[in-house]
Amino acid sequence: MESEVDAQSFKHGDNDPPPPKVTDEQLCTPSWYDKERDLWVQKGQEKWQIKVNNSYAVLNAANEDAEDVTQPIFKIKPIFMRLTPNYNLILQEIDRTHPTAKNTHTKGFFKIEAETEDHHREITKYLTERKIEYYVIEPPASRPLKLVIKGLPEDVDPEDIKIDLISKGIKIEKVAQLKKFATKAKLPIFMIEVTRDENVNDIFQVRSCLYMQIKLDPFKKSNRITQCYNCNNFHHASHNCHMKTRCLKCGENHRTGQCEIKEKIENPLCINCKRKGT
Repeated sequence: MESEVDAQSFKHGDNDPPPPKVTDEQLCTPSWYDKERDLWVQKGQEKWQIKVNNSYAVLNAANEDAEDVTQPIFKIKPIFMRLTPNYNLILQEIDRTHPTAKNTHTKGFFKIEAETEDHHREITKYLTERKIEYYVIEPPASRPLKLVIKGLPEDVDPEDIKIDLISKGIKIEKVAQLKKFATKAKLPIFMIEVTRDENVNDIFQVRSCLYMQIKLDPFKKSNRITQCYNCNNFHHASHNCHMKTRCLKCGENHRTGQCEIKEKIENPLCINCKRKGT
């Protein structure tokens, strides 16, 4: 049987037999690639390959769960204009002044995508002047970073928290105290919104507020659908809403908190689907 010999290490003497020939198969590069194991395998050597696992894979997975607080690339906010009887004339005017804008019809609204921030500002100004109902949705990357503060008494004024954090150089947009959903009882937990800019990570260096030690945790968003406090439609917030104000209790053009009806209404009429008990 022909023996396998390393051709480079074989030393040939005068009385020694000639070295065995090295076949082309022994000199060839790996013949196939194992995608499942992510490595090259040489023909005839499959059983000697060792599968390598990444011991730090669990750390990578944990990092994927953390919220990204790097400075985002901001996108232009889409504009959602309510479908009106004269919508064609409005779209014609927008196309005349901003021909690069894209208009898409979706469930009773037109989604208008402006090319630049200036175009966005000009289009929304035109809609506001014409008293056309619309709302704007902020892309996730441009929304503020939401965190919760724990460690403060429940009777602390949220405005005092905001003033204290601003004095520490943190750009705070909003502070709100969380409440129990069922009883509306105040909790000793406060949600803060921090402006997403190049200094957004400074908030994680804060260890105290109002002379008390605090703990910062990520804000866990509810699975409930966002409902606007202004028009009470869904999927957008009130600070970007230019729709008609509607009351959940009586349907008139004022906010629900300003309604003269203070008591709870049993089996109410939904102002969106027009059905009772929803």
